[in-house]
Amino acid sequence: MKRFHCILQGLLLTVLPLMCISCGSQQNLYDLTRFEQVPAQEYFAKYLNGQRIGYATRSQIQKDDLILTTEVSNDSFTLLGRPISWRNGEMILETVDGTLVAYDGVMSHEGTELWFLPVRHQERKIVRQEEDGSYTFVAVVNGQQYARGFKWPEDALSPPAFRRLQKEKGLAPGTEYSVKVYSIDRFTADEYSIRVVGPAEIALPDGTIKAHEIAGVVNAKEGTFAFTEYVDDQFNTLKELSSVGGLEMSRLACSPSFAKAPVGEVHLETVVAVTSPVPIEDIQGDSIVYRIEPRKGFSPVFPSTDYQTIESQTDGSFLVRVHTFKDPSGIQRPYTGNDEAVLRAMEPTDLIQCDDPMIVKLAQQATGNTTDAAKAARKIESFVHGYISPDVHVVDSTMFPSALEVAHERKGVCRHYAVLTAALCRAAGIPAQVVVGYVYVGDYARLRNAFVGHAWTQAYIGGKWIALDSTRPTLFGMLKTHTIGHIATHINNGNKAEISDLMDTLATFQITTVQQ
Repeated sequence: MKRFHCILQGLLLTVLPLMCISCGSQQNLYDLTRFEQVPAQEYFAKYLNGQRIGYATRSQIQKDDLILTTEVSNDSFTLLGRPISWRNGEMILETVDGTLVAYDGVMSHEGTELWFLPVRHQERKIVRQEEDGSYTFVAVVNGQQYARGFKWPEDALSPPAFRRLQKEKGLAPGTEYSVKVYSIDRFTADEYSIRVVGPAEIALPDGTIKAHEIAGVVNAKEGTFAFTEYVDDQFNTLKELSSVGGLEMSRLACSPSFAKAPVGEVHLETVVAVTSPVPIEDIQGDSIVYRIEPRKGFSPVFPSTDYQTIESQTDGSFLVRVHTFKDPSGIQRPYTGNDEAVLRAMEPTDLIQCDDPMIVKLAQQATGNTTDAAKAARKIESFVHGYISPDVHVVDSTMFPSALEVAHERKGVCRHYAVLTAALCRAAGIPAQVVVGYVYVGDYARLRNAFVGHAWTQAYIGGKWIALDSTRPTLFGMLKTHTIGHIATHINNGNKAEISDLMDTLATFQITTVQQ
């Protein structure tokens, strides 16, 4: 420990605490000052779909056999008309052979009040190495502390060590290799596949420059993701590109003055929203038809279900017909059929733990003695609406939360409502799945007549999938929870492996006509 602190002092750092991080004030806990005290060696301008949202810095300092890598990121944008600031800092201290010595990370997302909810999310995470070679991970998230131990996989590299390996492999066109890179705060190793494409010429904020193009693919537990990087002869990063659906994130090397220059207003909700060409006058109507055209370079695929049908057109567009119908009545639970696809929607998964005692107890509490499947499903829908409190800042262990996490936390947004509703339905003997898509909003912050990302549930009753939306409860039986303003893009059976697919329609299509 003493040697560790001496090294950090030699690297101009004031402090990198390795003691219990609950000590000290909460303000100091999430302070990024110590990260910014490391002299920045590289500056990057950050963009989302071509709009500049902030900047990042990176530095790497070696002293004796230790290497300290530091990254700091500053982003700003608006969400629903409110300014938001995202600041992140990360330090990784390791030996020259890639053995992790310590890790320190801070995430601070703050803004003005959003309706009645304060916009604040703060995390502090540290890792220290124990004498037996294992590690202790300690985190404080919004004031709540948790800890766990873990062992570093022998065949995995840290991100900085992976970077050093890339330099060793060189920039000869056609060079290919694969390696595992360990994600410290996800406790998992991802498989990176790298291919050196060859020379390229790229435009940067400070001018055009020659570079080497590198194509990469990451196979993670959440799915497969591609990225492209451009570097110079010394392997300094010049440009990074990655995308999810129609959203493109990029970082471009630039001067400090350009990086820190003020950015324009970027309205996050408008980047992913889909505009309706006309207002939908009767959202509670019986049916509606949307003509959808893919944006150039994209081919989104929409699912068909009992309340949504798809018809392809010769011009490459397709018609999406959404309709509502009355719930089947007189169908008893549990489901006793033999349809294999439906039976899979009854099984516990890593996201829908319908066999967990807590989930079973909540399902019984919600349904009581109700034997009618449709009535039981609606009771679950209403129960989840009251059980969960709206909270846009809840932290999930993965991109999509698990039902058990939601049951314990009792807060979240639409995806939290959807996954818990599905779990309670399954526990009650009703097959259920999670649906992801868009929902129409007539007037919502800066948005007018637009579709925004949403999640709900569908339950199989009487030979039909009926839609349940726990964020929109029935009001004395009059308000339909699922309306013709819902457009489904993905149906998920509750497996983490399917999660990455849920993002691939973002910003990939437009609605050109609406017939109600």
